[in-house]
Amino acid sequence: STQNAGGTAITSVVSLKNTSPVIHRLGVRHVMNSGALCDGVTNDSIAIQAADTLAIIFGDTVIEFPSGSCFIGTTTINMSRGLTYQGQSMDKDRSEITYSGTGSGLRYNESNINSSGYGQVTIRDLVVRHTTASGGSNTGAGIEINAGGFSYFQINRVTVTGAFKYGV
Repeated sequence: STQNAGGTAITSVVSLKNTSPVIHRLGVRHVMNSGALCDGVTNDSIAIQAADTLAIIFGDTVIEFPSGSCFIGTTTINMSRGLTYQGQSMDKDRSEITYSGTGSGLRYNESNINSSGYGQVTIRDLVVRHTTASGGSNTGAGIEINAGGFSYFQINRVTVTGAFKYGV
Protein backbone atom coordinates (compact mmCIF):
# COMPACT_ATOMS: atom_id res chain seq x y z
CA SER A 1 0.00 0.00 0.00
CA THR A 2 0.98 3.61 -0.53
CA GLN A 3 0.30 6.59 1.71
CA ASN A 4 -1.27 9.87 0.63
CA ALA A 5 -0.03 13.29 1.80
CA GLY A 6 -2.01 12.97 5.08
CA GLY A 7 -0.37 9.62 5.91
CA THR A 8 -3.49 7.54 5.22
CA ALA A 9 -2.82 4.19 3.59
CA ILE A 10 -4.13 3.90 0.05
CA THR A 11 -4.73 0.45 -1.32
CA SER A 12 -5.98 -0.10 -4.81
CA VAL A 13 -6.45 -3.31 -6.70
CA VAL A 14 -7.20 -3.24 -10.38
CA SER A 15 -8.03 -6.40 -12.26
CA LEU A 16 -8.00 -6.11 -16.02
CA LYS A 17 -8.46 -9.21 -18.12
CA ASN A 18 -6.14 -9.32 -21.18
CA THR A 19 -5.93 -5.53 -21.38
CA SER A 20 -2.32 -4.92 -20.38
CA PRO A 21 -0.35 -3.50 -23.29
CA VAL A 22 2.25 -5.65 -24.97
CA ILE A 23 5.74 -4.21 -25.17
CA HIS A 24 6.19 -2.71 -28.62
CA ARG A 25 9.05 -4.16 -30.62
CA LEU A 26 10.45 -2.30 -33.58
CA GLY A 27 8.45 -3.16 -36.70
CA VAL A 28 5.81 -5.19 -34.82
CA ARG A 29 2.23 -4.04 -34.18
CA HIS A 30 0.53 -6.28 -31.59
CA VAL A 31 -3.28 -6.45 -31.91
CA MET A 32 -3.72 -6.13 -28.13
CA ASN A 33 -2.07 -2.70 -28.25
CA SER A 34 -4.92 -1.66 -30.55
CA GLY A 35 -7.56 -2.85 -28.10
CA ALA A 36 -8.08 -6.53 -29.00
CA LEU A 37 -8.80 -8.75 -26.00
CA CYS A 38 -8.54 -12.08 -27.84
CA ASP A 39 -10.62 -13.78 -25.16
CA GLY A 40 -12.70 -15.75 -27.68
CA VAL A 41 -15.88 -13.82 -26.81
CA THR A 42 -15.33 -10.11 -27.42
CA ASN A 43 -15.48 -9.01 -31.06
CA ASP A 44 -11.89 -7.96 -31.84
CA SER A 45 -12.42 -7.11 -35.52
CA ILE A 46 -12.21 -3.32 -35.15
CA ALA A 47 -9.02 -3.56 -33.05
CA ILE A 48 -7.39 -5.99 -35.51
CA GLN A 49 -8.25 -3.78 -38.49
CA ALA A 50 -6.93 -0.79 -36.53
CA ALA A 51 -3.63 -2.65 -35.91
CA ASP A 52 -3.37 -3.23 -39.67
CA THR A 53 -4.01 0.47 -40.42
CA LEU A 54 -1.59 1.66 -37.73
CA ALA A 55 1.10 -0.70 -39.01
CA ILE A 56 0.88 0.92 -42.43
CA ILE A 57 0.89 4.45 -40.98
CA PHE A 58 3.88 3.84 -38.67
CA GLY A 59 5.90 1.59 -40.98
CA ASP A 60 5.52 -1.65 -39.02
CA THR A 61 5.78 -4.86 -41.03
CA VAL A 62 4.31 -7.45 -38.63
CA ILE A 63 0.81 -7.73 -37.14
CA GLU A 64 1.22 -10.01 -34.13
CA PHE A 65 -1.54 -12.09 -32.50
CA PRO A 66 -1.39 -13.45 -28.94
CA SER A 67 -2.04 -17.02 -27.88
CA GLY A 68 -5.77 -17.58 -27.66
CA SER A 69 -8.76 -16.80 -29.85
CA CYS A 70 -9.36 -13.43 -31.47
CA PHE A 71 -13.07 -13.45 -32.36
CA ILE A 72 -13.96 -11.31 -35.39
CA GLY A 73 -17.68 -12.13 -35.65
CA THR A 74 -19.05 -11.64 -39.15
CA THR A 75 -16.45 -9.03 -40.13
CA THR A 76 -13.84 -9.92 -42.75
CA ILE A 77 -10.34 -8.65 -41.89
CA ASN A 78 -8.85 -6.84 -44.88
CA MET A 79 -5.10 -7.47 -45.04
CA SER A 80 -2.77 -4.77 -46.34
CA ARG A 81 0.13 -5.25 -48.71
CA GLY A 82 3.61 -5.71 -47.31
CA LEU A 83 2.53 -7.05 -43.91
CA THR A 84 3.12 -10.31 -42.07
CA TYR A 85 0.28 -11.66 -39.95
CA GLN A 86 2.06 -13.61 -37.23
CA GLY A 87 0.67 -15.90 -34.52
CA GLN A 88 2.56 -17.29 -31.54
CA SER A 89 2.87 -20.96 -32.45
CA MET A 90 0.91 -23.94 -33.70
CA ASP A 91 1.11 -25.98 -30.49
CA LYS A 92 -1.07 -25.70 -27.38
CA ASP A 93 -0.51 -21.93 -27.12
CA ARG A 94 -1.63 -21.30 -30.69
CA SER A 95 -3.10 -18.09 -32.04
CA GLU A 96 -6.55 -18.35 -33.56
CA ILE A 97 -8.79 -16.01 -35.55
CA THR A 98 -12.41 -17.10 -35.15
CA TYR A 99 -15.04 -16.05 -37.72
CA SER A 100 -18.84 -16.59 -37.69
CA GLY A 101 -20.06 -15.01 -40.94
CA THR A 102 -20.95 -16.27 -44.41
CA GLY A 103 -18.02 -14.70 -46.31
CA SER A 104 -14.24 -14.90 -45.90
CA GLY A 105 -12.32 -14.60 -42.63
CA LEU A 106 -9.17 -12.88 -43.95
CA ARG A 107 -9.00 -11.13 -47.33
CA TYR A 108 -6.35 -9.52 -49.49
CA ASN A 109 -7.91 -7.73 -52.44
CA GLU A 110 -5.88 -5.88 -55.04
CA SER A 111 -8.16 -4.26 -57.59
CA ASN A 112 -5.33 -3.19 -59.91
CA ILE A 113 -5.25 -5.87 -62.63
CA ASN A 114 -1.60 -5.19 -63.49
CA SER A 115 -0.21 -5.26 -59.96
CA SER A 116 2.84 -7.42 -60.56
CA GLY A 117 4.85 -7.94 -57.39
CA TYR A 118 2.47 -5.80 -55.38
CA GLY A 119 0.92 -8.22 -52.83
CA GLN A 120 3.78 -9.30 -50.58
CA VAL A 121 1.68 -10.71 -47.74
CA THR A 122 2.82 -13.39 -45.29
CA ILE A 123 0.59 -15.35 -42.91
CA ARG A 124 2.18 -17.73 -40.42
CA ASP A 125 1.50 -19.65 -37.23
CA LEU A 126 -2.25 -18.93 -37.25
CA VAL A 127 -5.45 -20.94 -37.13
CA VAL A 128 -8.38 -19.42 -39.03
CA ARG A 129 -11.48 -21.13 -37.68
CA HIS A 130 -15.16 -20.84 -38.59
CA THR A 131 -17.46 -21.24 -35.59
CA THR A 132 -19.54 -23.82 -37.47
CA ALA A 133 -17.72 -27.15 -37.68
CA SER A 134 -18.93 -28.04 -41.19
CA GLY A 135 -21.79 -27.49 -43.62
CA GLY A 136 -23.80 -24.32 -43.17
CA SER A 137 -24.23 -21.56 -45.73
CA ASN A 138 -20.70 -20.14 -45.85
CA THR A 139 -19.64 -19.19 -49.37
CA GLY A 140 -16.25 -17.69 -48.56
CA ALA A 141 -12.71 -18.79 -47.86
CA GLY A 142 -10.80 -18.90 -44.61
CA ILE A 143 -8.15 -16.82 -46.42
CA GLU A 144 -9.20 -15.07 -49.65
CA ILE A 145 -6.51 -13.70 -51.96
CA ASN A 146 -7.43 -11.63 -55.02
CA ALA A 147 -4.42 -10.18 -56.84
CA GLY A 148 -3.66 -9.29 -60.44
CA GLY A 149 -0.36 -9.92 -62.22
CA PHE A 150 1.92 -11.89 -59.97
CA SER A 151 2.18 -11.19 -56.28
CA TYR A 152 4.18 -12.74 -53.47
CA PHE A 153 2.31 -14.57 -50.74
CA GLN A 154 3.68 -16.89 -48.08
CA ILE A 155 1.38 -19.01 -45.98
CA ASN A 156 3.36 -21.01 -43.42
CA ARG A 157 2.07 -23.24 -40.61
CA VAL A 158 -1.54 -22.07 -41.08
CA THR A 159 -4.67 -24.16 -40.47
CA VAL A 160 -8.07 -23.23 -41.91
CA THR A 161 -10.90 -25.18 -40.30
CA GLY A 162 -14.67 -25.18 -39.95
CA ALA A 163 -17.48 -24.38 -42.39
CA PHE A 164 -15.59 -22.23 -44.91
CA LYS A 165 -16.43 -23.27 -48.48
CA TYR A 166 -12.75 -22.84 -49.43
CA GLY A 167 -9.54 -22.99 -47.39
CA VAL A 168 -7.34 -20.54 -49.31
